[in-house]
Amino acid sequence: MNEQHYRRKNIGIVGSSTITEEVAAAAREVGALVCRKGANLLCGGLGGVMQEACRGFADERFRLGGKGYGVTVGLLPGVDGRDANPFVDLVIPTGLGMMRNFLVVQASDLLVSVAGGSGTLSELAIAWQKGKTIIALKPTGGWSMELAGRRIDGKRPDTVVEAASVEDVEKGIDTILGTP
Repeated sequence: MNEQHYRRKNIGIVGSSTITEEVAAAAREVGALVCRKGANLLCGGLGGVMQEACRGFADERFRLGGKGYGVTVGLLPGVDGRDANPFVDLVIPTGLGMMRNFLVVQASDLLVSVAGGSGTLSELAIAWQKGKTIIALKPTGGWSMELAGRRIDGKRPDTVVEAASVEDVEKGIDTILGTP
């Protein structure tokens, strides 16, 4: 049998849990973009950037007819699935606390960072150590602004991909995943 196996790509979205309306709007745009790319959206499953990215994904999937556009996956830090934001399709209560950040990174083919505090910084550091590509939406502030276009340390020759807009995020995803 010579059929090529197809697996949807997993795009991890990481970012702040407390956000402004501007950051919320950017997260929704990124979520919608992930849906249009036919990828799954992975996140920590809670509020802030995670919720708004999932909301953008869900809204775009509805606009596009609802089928064949991937799913949203929330890897929760706790054990109660009811803690997930209402836009998560697949809720995975890990019971791992902050260690679930490792799972978000490990399961993602690439990461997109929107704003970000210390939890996001931990995810970005893990992704850097694991050799994952990171795209940082610089105008959203936080660690995305601080690390966009920079190397986290000297262990890798590349940099965190700087995105000045959601269009730049799309170009980065297309380059990395080889999508048209």
